[in-house]
Amino acid sequence: MDALLAATVRETPQDEAQATYFGGRTPDDGRIDWTKTSAQIFNLVRAVTDPYPGAFTEVDGSRLMLWWPSPTPPPPAAAAAGPVKSFRSARWSSPPATARWNSPGPNGGDQPSH
Repeated sequence: MDALLAATVRETPQDEAQATYFGGRTPDDGRIDWTKTSAQIFNLVRAVTDPYPGAFTEVDGSRLMLWWPSPTPPPPAAAAAGPVKSFRSARWSSPPATARWNSPGPNGGDQPSH
């Protein structure tokens, strides 16, 4: 960091034989894996929210989009995963084959529905 701040960093050419490439994101990157911790799901939703395709899960055959998570304190170490107990300030709309859920954003406004 000191060399960067002092503008004395030297460039090093990339060895193309050791380079790797990532094919890019796909909408399926937003699929929620409910076996993950709440912190991992929270970070996924934040990572793939607008302008990306969004985080989603399937509910009764329809896609449920999650746009703005609300973190909660972690459960006690001995607690097991369980069902979702409530949705606060939720608005639902169900166009064909899609369910959308909007909840208040950080300033009280709704997050965009896509």
